[in-house]
Amino acid sequence: MKFVADIMLGKLARWLRLLGYDTIYDPKLPLKELVKIAKTEDRIFLTRSKRIIEENDIKNFYIVKSEKFKEQLNEIIKNLNLDTQTNLFSRCSICNTEIVEVDKSSVIDLIPEETAKSFDEFYKCPNCGKIYWSGSHTARILKILSDLKK
Repeated sequence: MKFVADIMLGKLARWLRLLGYDTIYDPKLPLKELVKIAKTEDRIFLTRSKRIIEENDIKNFYIVKSEKFKEQLNEIIKNLNLDTQTNLFSRCSICNTEIVEVDKSSVIDLIPEETAKSFDEFYKCPNCGKIYWSGSHTARILKILSDLKK
């Protein structure tokens, strides 16, 4: 399942990427371009606006009802029956590219000293260069996902 999220759903788009879902989100892209991408790439268009769907004749869409981020995430996970485990942390949350495991030695000069002392597994986005590791942010993300299931 692949998505396009409009400008109203940036945080949701980031979290869908964290879950491993290919999600196009770029607040600089015009709405017409997002609609075109959704249609040509057979992506689900995510929005909070019924008007956008109607005016652009979008067939594959989901209108997010909640205004609050955690409720939005829960709504999407439940209503679209999303897998929240299989591809977790497999995409860059910034640019949507699949991340790859890298040797610690290749990123040692790019990470904080304490991080280098505490962790051995690192991942890097081959597109934007963002480096990932399983730090405290990972635990917070897992906690939020766990809380959603309750």
